Amino acid sequence: ASLQGDAAHGGPEVERAGRLMVLLAAALGAAPDVTVEEVASLLVKEQHNAYGILAPRAPDGPRVMRGGALYHQASLINHECN
Repeated sequence: ASLQGDAAHGGPEVERAGRLMVLLAAALGAAPDVTVEEVASLLVKEQHNAYGILAPRAPDGPRVMRGGALYHQASLINHECN
């Protein structure tokens, strides 16, 4: 089963994925065997399908996500169809 979400070519997701790839290479001691576009696509899928825990709304700002998790079965039914 595939999760909802896809990265736009050259968008901010690709930039974030590039930064993440540098961190992954440092942690693994070698470059991961995936492309920046594949990592960007995974980041978008996580963003669209994860459940988040939000902090209470501040009087002068938006709510901020404190943490999140991805539940495979729940992500199959909890999404918006555009």
